[in-house]
Amino acid sequence: MPQQFLLLLTLLLGTVIFSISTTVHANDEAQIKNVINTVYEQFCVGNSQGAKSYNAFLKTSLFSTKPEVAEKRLRQAIFFTQAKNIQTDNVMLQILYRLQRQLGKQLKTQQKWKQSSYAYRQARNSLSQLRKIAAFQVDAKIHKTFKQVSYELIDILLKRYENEPAENRQTLQTILRQLINVAERIKQAELENYFQDECLVEGNIGRVENNLTSNTAIFYPIIFPKNANLPNRSAELLLISSNKQIKWIRQPQKWRSVTDSIAELNEKISQFRTKLETPGRYSRKLIKQYGQELYKIFISPLEEEIDNLEILVFVPDGALRTIPITALFDGKAFVVTKHYAVATIPGLTLTKSVGKPLRKNPRILLGGTSKTVRLSDTLRFDALAHTDKALKSIEELYPRRSTTKLFKQGQSLFKISQLKREMHSIRPYTIMHLHTHGIFQSGDTNNSFLLTDDIIENENGSRLTMKRLEEILSIGELRHSPIELLTLSACQTAQGDEQAALGLAGVAFKSGARSVVATLWNADEPRTTELMRRFYEQLREQKLSKANALQQAQQQMLDIQFFKEQQKCHPQKEIAKDNQGKITYCHRKAGEALMLPTYWAPFILIGNWF
Repeated sequence: MPQQFLLLLTLLLGTVIFSISTTVHANDEAQIKNVINTVYEQFCVGNSQGAKSYNAFLKTSLFSTKPEVAEKRLRQAIFFTQAKNIQTDNVMLQILYRLQRQLGKQLKTQQKWKQSSYAYRQARNSLSQLRKIAAFQVDAKIHKTFKQVSYELIDILLKRYENEPAENRQTLQTILRQLINVAERIKQAELENYFQDECLVEGNIGRVENNLTSNTAIFYPIIFPKNANLPNRSAELLLISSNKQIKWIRQPQKWRSVTDSIAELNEKISQFRTKLETPGRYSRKLIKQYGQELYKIFISPLEEEIDNLEILVFVPDGALRTIPITALFDGKAFVVTKHYAVATIPGLTLTKSVGKPLRKNPRILLGGTSKTVRLSDTLRFDALAHTDKALKSIEELYPRRSTTKLFKQGQSLFKISQLKREMHSIRPYTIMHLHTHGIFQSGDTNNSFLLTDDIIENENGSRLTMKRLEEILSIGELRHSPIELLTLSACQTAQGDEQAALGLAGVAFKSGARSVVATLWNADEPRTTELMRRFYEQLREQKLSKANALQQAQQQMLDIQFFKEQQKCHPQKEIAKDNQGKITYCHRKAGEALMLPTYWAPFILIGNWF
């Protein structure tokens, strides 16, 4: 009898407990549903009202409880939110991504790295959908939040990598691939935002690492922005080998690649760029000093891995977009003198048709301007006095029937309409070389353009914007004969303007040209003319790849000293003369200083390096 009584009592207690827990669970559900509806209504009033209501929601007793219970309730809230019409409801999407992000943070505190990364991926997907629904009319905060969530996800993936056993090599590679995919999506979003084109990447997805030869590797640094709110991270260094294996390069005994804070790192990069672009007293010494500091941070950790390379493909990020890594200094020599050449790409998925070398017997379109232009009190372009000489020096390297020149002193030949006409000609062009001012700025994309005679004749005339350039070059693409090399020999980006540098890096992808040679700042024109002549000479006569041809031209410039015409070379130096017998420069005597990187380093090759 006592045993039967105990059994009956146990059953009754179990029923009561189940009934209570079910009631509590049902109450939780009802509360969560009610609060989500309230938050929704507040978001409809305005984003700031909605955000305040959501933050208050998280501080209620529903979530200020044990981590496991808070996790369960967050999952319930996500489930209820997803049940709504989130495909077209951007208000509900704003609630959803916040809940998914909060779940990721909750799981992070519990060190559930795999689950946390999944929650963050879901939040990022919701933000991507939100960006697509609202296009570029959406609040700029959404783009900023998308980046923040993405960098938080990268941090989680790195934590997951650190906690994965070393013997699980396949899992470790999967984590690093996921990490790079997240970083690629950030780059895609940045470029879409810069060009205000949400369809920029669609239909163009390809992977550069699928086209690497055995002597090539990809250097993929990730720079964490200040607003990522990850104080323990500033930069992480990744290297992708020709067999597609990814390696996270970390300093010995360190759990991260770079130990400088992001503020310290950005300041070093900014100082280096300033001294490169505007040399002054002690510039030679300071360029080497800053260049060596950055070399130790970014290149020294890679040295063993890149010892046998011929090509190092650089994917710049953040402030690194504003400097040429060829100007970094190892204590004895600049990177440009290394055994490998450097090519730049905006991203693994933002580069077209890698692997195809320059066609034989290329047809070349040359164009440029030479006059002073003043568009406003703050925007003035000085005359390019060497335009004729610069274009002639390239023209003379190729058969006359292979070149067309849209420049003649005193005439207006370099116009948008004429460029279109030439691109429709029967024989397609392979190379387009433009010796004209170009400027890349953040903000309105119409403020990034190349100077043509349209503007020189009428300051309100049509600007050769990136959109117009894309339209012109697409003529070749439609004929299956795209421009393989576009050279912009006098363009510039503003100091410290990462977005402007991003625009320059993205010009190859946006324009459709397979490769672009461009300048990060407006270099000295006589030296630019000589460097470009040598670049095309290496391409034509030495049959080098575009990356190696640019490297050889830059190396040769190191040994040159330019003088004004009235000066003479030292008798012991070799003298170089132009076709009229005038001295143009002198070769450096042994022991004399190398040419400053100011004059040869701004030139970068973007895109296909073959």
